[in-house]
Amino acid sequence: MVDTMVPEKKWTDGRLDDLSAKVDAGFARADKKMDAGFARADKKMDAGFARADEKMDAGFARADEKMDAGFARADERMDAGFARVDGDIRELKDEMNERFEKVEGKIEGLDSKFDKKFDSLNNTLLGSAVSIVVTLLVCCATLIGIAVL
Repeated sequence: MVDTMVPEKKWTDGRLDDLSAKVDAGFARADKKMDAGFARADKKMDAGFARADEKMDAGFARADEKMDAGFARADERMDAGFARVDGDIRELKDEMNERFEKVEGKIEGLDSKFDKKFDSLNNTLLGSAVSIVVTLLVCCATLIGIAVL
């Protein structure tokens, strides 16, 4: 077997400069490709986020509409409930007023009965007092008449 050797090339300043230029050009191409790839990724991400924002905005709008409708229904039900309670309170108030008027009428009836009884008692006491005074006067006159004779 024959061994053939390729003579080694020497690294001269010119060759090193050529290699450096090739490496710089390769990195520049890689940078451009990476920048272009990142730009495409940024555009895709921006578009994806924009779509997500639109979907979220639409979803929040639907949720807001549903919540507003739900609150409106709750308000209507509460208003109806309060109206029923107000009606019940009015009925109770009217019933209580009727009962108080009946009690007031009974009290007035008792007042007039007591007034009559007190008037009768006063008349009886006054009559008794007059009778006692007259009796005492008659007794005094009788005693005076007896003493004079």
